[in-house]
Formats: sequence, structure tokens, C-alpha cells
Amino acid sequence: RELAESNLSRALRAVLGEPGFAEEMAVPVGAAEDVLAEVEAAAKRVMLARRFYNNAVAGIREARSSRLVWLLRLAGSAPMPEFFEMDDEPPATAPA
Repeated sequence: RELAESNLSRALRAVLGEPGFAEEMAVPVGAAEDVLAEVEAAAKRVMLARRFYNNAVAGIREARSSRLVWLLRLAGSAPMPEFFEMDDEPPATAPA
């Protein structure tokens, strides 16, 4: 999944970075800017969600590695959460 999402981010950056892309979209005038703004907002939300998730994983790993948690067997038997790494650089639209 990480690879697929990273490939999608790269493809979006490549397509949206093309000069004149917004003008040549097959949507009514004015709607292209709305679509591009929506894509940029979604990319920023993905980047923030991944950072939030990875911060939570770091906190859980730190808590589960404490001696008290280990001694009192509070960690349970759930697997240790893994970090989610992907290329989530938001696409930059090229100037017209």
C-alpha cells in the first residue's frame, strides 16, 4: 500500500506540474481552479494524517518499551505498531 500511494503522489506531482495543465483540463472555466484546490487540500490532509499517525506510533512504542509497562505486563499481546512511510509531498501547480 505504501508503494502504491507513493506512486500516486509522484504521478499527481508529474501531471499537475505540467505547464498549462489547468487550462487544458476538460472542465468549465473556473472549475479547474476548484479541482486543483481540492487536490492540493486532499494532499495536505494526507500529509498531516501520516504525520499524526507516525507520532502516535512513536508514542505507543515509547510507552510499551517502558520498564513499568513491561514489568506489569500492560502491553498485552498485540503486535507493535509500524510506521507508515510514503512519498506524500503535495503537488505544486505550475504557474500558467
